[in-house]
Amino acid sequence: MKLRCLISLLSGISSLVASADSRLTVPLTFGGVRALAFSPDGTTVAGGLGKVTYTSNNVVTGVDAGGIVLWDPATGKIRSQLGPVGETVDGLAWTADGRRLLGLNSELGRVHVYDPSLSAPLRTLNSPDGALFVRVVSWGPAFAVSPDGRRVAVSGGLAENFGSLTALSAGSLTLWDIATGNLLWSQPNAGAQMITFAQGGATVVAFTQQVAWSLDGSGNLSGMISGQALEGWNAADGTRRFQAPMNGTNVSHLVTSPDGAEVLVLAGRRSGWHDPATGARTRPQPFPITASQGRVQLDRSGDRLLLTEASGSRVQLFQFSTGSALELLTITSIADRLRFTAVSPDFTRLAAIRFTSARLIDLPMPRIISRGESAEGLEFQVEAPAGTFSELRFRADLDSPWTAVQSVLPTTNRFVLRDNDPTHRTASAGFWQVYFQ
Repeated sequence: MKLRCLISLLSGISSLVASADSRLTVPLTFGGVRALAFSPDGTTVAGGLGKVTYTSNNVVTGVDAGGIVLWDPATGKIRSQLGPVGETVDGLAWTADGRRLLGLNSELGRVHVYDPSLSAPLRTLNSPDGALFVRVVSWGPAFAVSPDGRRVAVSGGLAENFGSLTALSAGSLTLWDIATGNLLWSQPNAGAQMITFAQGGATVVAFTQQVAWSLDGSGNLSGMISGQALEGWNAADGTRRFQAPMNGTNVSHLVTSPDGAEVLVLAGRRSGWHDPATGARTRPQPFPITASQGRVQLDRSGDRLLLTEASGSRVQLFQFSTGSALELLTITSIADRLRFTAVSPDFTRLAAIRFTSARLIDLPMPRIISRGESAEGLEFQVEAPAGTFSELRFRADLDSPWTAVQSVLPTTNRFVLRDNDPTHRTASAGFWQVYFQ
């Protein structure tokens, strides 16, 4: 069976990264940071800001703030700010070459396209049906930019009123040409919950579902989910390529492999890779996770996947080549939990909102170098930053006794952990855990 190793930092974020947690300067007037995104080269952090509304006697007298702020991650200082003033930006995406930045306003149903060197947007893309953009609560609006930077796909949701209550029903899936602002096609009532591009940007893949809303006898609003599916469309003209039913699957994210040949449908232990040409499942990829996930990002090699829990209490790094799950940050204090996270392209820094401040956090990077068997038993080679930890402890699962304890010298950064219990190699749990302390 394929074994996995879970690495957890017991000291937690408060003591572990206190010296590596720096503030990002925020504008004097702003309505909170609503989205974060590193540029592809890692030299800029973009932040989407909330607007500030001024009222007098319950009458709106003006709006301020909003727009986008660009930070220098080396200093934490503001490099520039982008308009328009008075509009909340709650979704951000860079094109792969870093020449364009897209800012989404889900309330007004529009996307602004920026040259990051200019303060005003180059053009604005408006939803064809005036829809509110669908938001996946754990990580933000459902929109995606093609890997070639030519197109942007956005999923809309229509407001449906039930007396004083409002629900969001399925709206259009729409594609625009980023360079011209032309609307390429729109698929009404698509119900796309999350979107990705595959096959070099030639195919749009979405997890879709329909929700029928109704009021019960007590005036409570409830929704009946149906028609869950993985769907694909030709990005050039909107022709549907496939519709693969996925009823009863709790999908949280879609992630495309770097070569565009596969799409990872993230659904906990039911996760798997799918063919973007047909929607067919090509291989399973179960994850030992049960909590809802927030930000998810695959590195450029396709070997490492970073996940931030929606609760903001944990950051994990999965490494496919070694079947290991590394718990990078564990946060126990509610005030310190992370929101609206973004990870640098090299996976060494995390931008996040902690309480009310914008932060840059250096990520510790222990990793499993290799896994195999020797004459002495099961063997893991582990690498960790020198002097960061004082002890390594190893066990087969949470209910097993410790099978290895090894002291760590301050100058050492590579360790070999061995377990000679043959029953562990066929254990049903299969999630190996190494704790750094």
